[in-house]
Amino acid sequence: MLKKLLTTTKLRYLFLTISSFLFLSVPCYGQHDYEIYYQSETEETIQLTIVVYGVKEKYANAYACSDAIYALIFDGINGSKRRYLPYVNDKETSYKDHYAYYHDLFENGGFWSFVIASSIVEKGKSKDKRKFFAVNVNINILALRASLVEHNVMRRFGV
Repeated sequence: MLKKLLTTTKLRYLFLTISSFLFLSVPCYGQHDYEIYYQSETEETIQLTIVVYGVKEKYANAYACSDAIYALIFDGINGSKRRYLPYVNDKETSYKDHYAYYHDLFENGGFWSFVIASSIVEKGKSKDKRKFFAVNVNINILALRASLVEHNVMRRFGV
């Protein structure tokens, strides 16, 4: 009986150890801070610099690109020649109504299809000692808008 209990305890410890390792090594989008700065634009693209805080370097590009797409859809971008308003006015309703689309876009990496290029341009520590990465991201805004229209997330000429 004691041997069986000991084996069960070892298995539990092993399971908890492996689960903890997997949880800490897999990126979870949306669980970090970021700032977005407008850089430039063309008719089809927009270039942004996204500063992501508290993420590992190997995930910085993915977080920054996901954040850029999220900001275009839900928050809008300030400082551009053309004012980029959010493509969607009501985040919660849109997310509920189009859950499958957003899940594919953010959780399954669908946002990569709208990213033309991305690169880390700076890394360091902020004043409050948080690790940060500044990433330049070029996004095809025409393709993003077309996808949102195609999946009925937004209407053809606005929200």
